[in-house]
Amino acid sequence: MAVSQKDIMKTAATQLRELSKEVQLSRDIDEKMVLIKDILLKTAENETVNGTFEKISEYLEKNKDDLIIIQKAVELNKTGELNLGSLSTEAVDIGELDPLTALLVDGYLQ
Repeated sequence: MAVSQKDIMKTAATQLRELSKEVQLSRDIDEKMVLIKDILLKTAENETVNGTFEKISEYLEKNKDDLIIIQKAVELNKTGELNLGSLSTEAVDIGELDPLTALLVDGYLQ
């Protein structure tokens, strides 16, 4: 029973497709790890060693687009370019403003 050239080509094509899938999967994991390392380095002061390993596992489950968004959010948080402020628990009562205006400008007057 001789193996034909056509059978050899089919087998080779199948193997190449499988190898291509494995290479792409490896590249995806590598790209994700670069993003994860960047995120973890920027948030390192808040993490413990065990927490870091947990974060790596958590981030590996996310897709690449989600990791890019997380990376950008961390960068904005670290650079101070994004500051949404906070709500004050105490109202400013200086007697000059109506209650609604006093509530709205509370954080700016303290």
